[in-house]
Amino acid sequence: MSAPTRNAGGRFVRLVRRTAILCATVALATCMDATDVELLQITATGSVAGEVYLDLNGTGQPDAGDQPLAGVRVVLSPLAGGAAVAEEETDAEGLFAFNEVPVGTYELDVAQEVLGDSLVAAGPRGRIHVALDEPAETVLGVSFPELTIEQVRDAAPGRRVFTTGIALNPRQPFSLGQVFLKGAGAYLQATDVERDPEVVVGDSVRFLGRTGVRDGRPALTDVAPLVLVRQAQVPSPVEISTGDAADADDGALDAALVRIRNANVVDGEMVGNDYHFTADDGSGAVTVVLYSFLGFGVQPETGDLVQVATGMLAPHDDGSGTIGWRLLVRAAQELVVAP
Repeated sequence: MSAPTRNAGGRFVRLVRRTAILCATVALATCMDATDVELLQITATGSVAGEVYLDLNGTGQPDAGDQPLAGVRVVLSPLAGGAAVAEEETDAEGLFAFNEVPVGTYELDVAQEVLGDSLVAAGPRGRIHVALDEPAETVLGVSFPELTIEQVRDAAPGRRVFTTGIALNPRQPFSLGQVFLKGAGAYLQATDVERDPEVVVGDSVRFLGRTGVRDGRPALTDVAPLVLVRQAQVPSPVEISTGDAADADDGALDAALVRIRNANVVDGEMVGNDYHFTADDGSGAVTVVLYSFLGFGVQPETGDLVQVATGMLAPHDDGSGTIGWRLLVRAAQELVVAP
């Protein structure tokens, strides 16, 4: 007599009757003669429940900073591939449930159209095991792609992405809420950075923002910050001439932290509440900006010598489409002037 057979979706019990005629009184409603063999399927099922969330801070796991995704199609598929076993849409709270799922191991994921060209899967996913009468629970995250600073600079405008770098300045109430970032081989200006959490010099940060252009140069706009490591690094400025500062060394140092030395003040003026002056070490002139809220105790005058000035190189469109760079001094103590 052959062994009982099983399949992935349930248990099969072979009923063999050797009497001439026997009417089953439990679970069998038909009669068989002595030579009949009949398979009776007893279905074994379980359930799958979970949540789909949008990972807004790139941690790869759900937390207080994330949000549920409603109306997202979730697909349960055979592990070996093939047509979906079941599909469900998430409710208003991002929740979904599959009931009466045959026991087995499956692939569980959001539908490809949910990801499209803008989102990527976040956190662990893939196989899920459905056991008899034991609910399987899981979470599925989707998020935005993470690009290096170099990739952000090359990306088409309008993409929402993450990038990671070292903050070169604190998020001060600059007019654009600027934070400049240092990557492995390039720099990037981030604008409209949210005030919370606070970002300070040297923080390792992850920024979620939209690729864009500011004053003719690549930028990340509308930024939500996440501090990864407080003051992870002390960024060092690039020593540079005033002439190279004026064009950011042909653009290679766009948004970089730089330092000029021993430059003569050519002129100066108030622009709104801020003071702008021109400095030249003989290689060409650069405009230096002193933001009033940083509390500079001195306004360099024509003929003064700027012994040291440290700050970020920010692009500036003069209105005609010509792009130049201005040196934004980071703090009062980073400007040393001698009469």
